[in-house]
Amino acid sequence: MRSVCLSSLPLERHSIGIGETTWEIMAVQNQVVLADRLDEFEQFPFGLMLWESAVALAKWIAAHAALVENSRVLELGAGAGLPGLVACKVGARVFQTDHLAEALRLAQANAERNHTKGITRFLADWKEWRCEERFNHVIGADILYDRHFHAELEAIFRCSLAPDGLVVLADPGRDATLEMMVYLERRGWRIDWETCEVGAIRPEEGDLRRSVEVNIWKVKR
Repeated sequence: MRSVCLSSLPLERHSIGIGETTWEIMAVQNQVVLADRLDEFEQFPFGLMLWESAVALAKWIAAHAALVENSRVLELGAGAGLPGLVACKVGARVFQTDHLAEALRLAQANAERNHTKGITRFLADWKEWRCEERFNHVIGADILYDRHFHAELEAIFRCSLAPDGLVVLADPGRDATLEMMVYLERRGWRIDWETCEVGAIRPEEGDLRRSVEVNIWKVKR
């Protein structure tokens, strides 16, 4: 399947304020447009859109800059790349991964737009994980929606996380995520969580809600 050119996608600019920094993130706003071009992708390219969970995770990173600073951070399902950009800004050595080449190119373009350098990016298949390095933090936004990948993700956490490391995951309260947390606890992981409210990126017409509550899950060995 041929690669999709980013310039052919209807990218729109999002201005996201996090701390004292305003990030300019390009992403597809209209999900219907991507659905109309689904034959160009192996699966639906959710990573080409910006999601509230990514904003919440980025805010958590900025609020815990002292914890993330000088650490090695692995971002799973990087998509448009916002959390990894914030981690890089606070002084982390960041590695962004995604299964979609177009998403990694979008993350790189967003890094360039925000004058952020030094992030390593590579394609990664969760079912055939090949990275043998260890990281102080493994982060991900909206990566737990598919139950079929839960066992593979737990295996990645186990092999990629440093002994005293922390997994930080953001999710808007999906049932599949709760199932994943139960699964992790049964596998011996310790779970903690908090909530973060962020502005809705794509509020539906007539919906009075202008914010979304996102859960931040913290997972340790």
